[in-house]
Amino acid sequence: MCTLWTACEWFIHRAYQALECLRAHAIDKDEYLGMGELYRRDVGDPCSLERWDWWKHRLQELAVNVDVDAETKQHVVMALASMAAAEARPSKVEGLDREEKRKEKEKEEKEKERKEKEEKREEEGKEEK
Repeated sequence: MCTLWTACEWFIHRAYQALECLRAHAIDKDEYLGMGELYRRDVGDPCSLERWDWWKHRLQELAVNVDVDAETKQHVVMALASMAAAEARPSKVEGLDREEKRKEKEKEEKEKERKEKEEKREEEGKEEK
């Protein structure tokens, strides 16, 4: 139950921050330090909204599990409440995630290059006349 308590503590104290990072894809997977013993590889990327949903579903199951003691259930319920509050708060993530921003920047740079080439061709055409 210690690992469950630890997971609950993360959600109780940092649910909103964790959710914002997942929303923005701000966690660099290469810098991720490792998985705990509750990590299941079949549940997707540890740094994804899919993982958030998995934890929420798992905690909901544990909150009503008859084999979980009352004190731990109370801790689980607190974690779920913190997760719900995080989901209800408006996101500070500015619309696009990092990958979309990178693609948008690439698109803008290509458009700029295209315009510069077009302008250069027009200037060369004027010089030839």
